[in-house]
Amino acid sequence: MGLLFMDGFDHYATAEIDRKWGSAYSATIETTEPRRTGGRHLRLTPAASPGNVVSYLLAVKETVVCGFALHMSSLANHSGFRLIRNATVQCTVKVESDGSVTVRRGDYSGTILGQSSSGVIAVNTWIYLEFKIYVHDSSGSYEVRVNESTVVSDSGADTKAGTDSGVDALNLRGSISGGGYLRLDDLYIADDDFQGDCRIDTLWPDGAGNYSQWTPTPSGTSNYANVDDANDQDDDSTYNSTDVLNEIDSYTFDNLTPISGANILAVALNLALRKDDAGQRKFTPLIRISSTDYTGTELDGYDNYKTRQEIFENPPSDPSSAWSDSDVNGAEYGVKLTT
Repeated sequence: MGLLFMDGFDHYATAEIDRKWGSAYSATIETTEPRRTGGRHLRLTPAASPGNVVSYLLAVKETVVCGFALHMSSLANHSGFRLIRNATVQCTVKVESDGSVTVRRGDYSGTILGQSSSGVIAVNTWIYLEFKIYVHDSSGSYEVRVNESTVVSDSGADTKAGTDSGVDALNLRGSISGGGYLRLDDLYIADDDFQGDCRIDTLWPDGAGNYSQWTPTPSGTSNYANVDDANDQDDDSTYNSTDVLNEIDSYTFDNLTPISGANILAVALNLALRKDDAGQRKFTPLIRISSTDYTGTELDGYDNYKTRQEIFENPPSDPSSAWSDSDVNGAEYGVKLTT
């Protein structure tokens, strides 16, 4: 399938973390110590119950790959990045106090399956950490990379602590009391292979697209201006709404900043929506390319705002090709009410 989830932590505020993630605790969106000038990131606070976020996968996966930029103010007392199935921790990747990385069966105090050399993680330095784990009780495998170089790996391992196979959630945890702040940025989750050191750029609506069929609130405002909430979501202060099936809103977006030699791995469309009455409502992400509309997966609406994401690894107008800057910049992005 490929990429399952991505987050650059730039398009929402602390109070909205659990709208996109399954759950969050002692986690904040910060601008201090950024990976890039002007960027934002997720900070996990050290505590007896450490700061953490959980991403629930839409389907059980035997193999999970995760990568993110990582910054630690202390290497002490890390509680691990955990792969979970039915609330049981199958396997954990943990940063040790000497700067090594261990892969453990079970939780952060579980059996060490492999350990890198010391010093591969440096304090107060942004690095890019990736791990790929196949969960199995006899033929499991794991590989951890730092800045795209393998630091520990093995196969034929028991990476399954529970009775159920696979992984249905990923829990990224900070440090227990006595440790330091842990910062994450430019994160992806996949089920196939390493994506390498990634950068996630966030774009916002900057103009009206082909469709402005939803009703703007306040009345008389431009639809795109109601959903261009940079770094925060203003909820019911400004929004667009409809109860008419198949009505569409679409918008033009900021252009990407060109980066020489960079490949675009995917485009993720993030939609912050809610329904305002009883009954079922569903909506569909939409991309418009060269006067043709392409719809994604139909998604449920909830009573409270949720940020729903759909990832397009290829332009829907040409699924066999990769995205180019001009593809991304020339498209419109929006939403269609379908149920």
